Amino acid sequence: LAHDLYPTRRQEISRRGVASAIGVMNLFGCAFGAMPMCHGAGGLAAQHSFGARGGLSIFFLGTLKIALAVIFGGPAILSLLSAYPDAILGALLGISGLELAVSGVKGLGESAGVPAEFRRDSLVCFATAGITVATGNTALGCLAGLFVALVESKPVRRLVNCGADEPEEAVGRRHKERSAGGSAQSSSNPAVGLGS
Repeated sequence: LAHDLYPTRRQEISRRGVASAIGVMNLFGCAFGAMPMCHGAGGLAAQHSFGARGGLSIFFLGTLKIALAVIFGGPAILSLLSAYPDAILGALLGISGLELAVSGVKGLGESAGVPAEFRRDSLVCFATAGITVATGNTALGCLAGLFVALVESKPVRRLVNCGADEPEEAVGRRHKERSAGGSAQSSSNPAVGLGS
């Protein structure tokens, strides 16, 4: 999502960097009683959709949250959050969900050129979303997606196929060989392709 929203800054955003930041944040935060946290793709999608583009917006949001926690305390914050209008919350969640869905479709579109990858990515996506929606449990959805990703991984597929190529790869290779053979044949024989 970060790469989609900020394509000119792709070099600054790496999976390892994000994972390391989340790990360090949780190691220190949880030691002081904080709940485990992540950088939040949903938060990034929502904030970006509503105009947040730089570090100052995140600084402002963090300062506001700390001030609310210090001034009002736990019970008052819960009351304040429960009084938050559902319609506004629904609109915010809908817009951030749409942003995430668009990013996911772009990712599937990038893998569409390779049938095996597109099949795998689609299965993982739909297994995760389907189980999450059906059970209402994000953890089960995550486990379902991880399971499908493992089953659809190349090492497992090769093991199941006794070391043979995956069917999609074999079909793709045969199609390329036929195309290359047909073009070579037509170039060597000028009569091929001419009407009789």
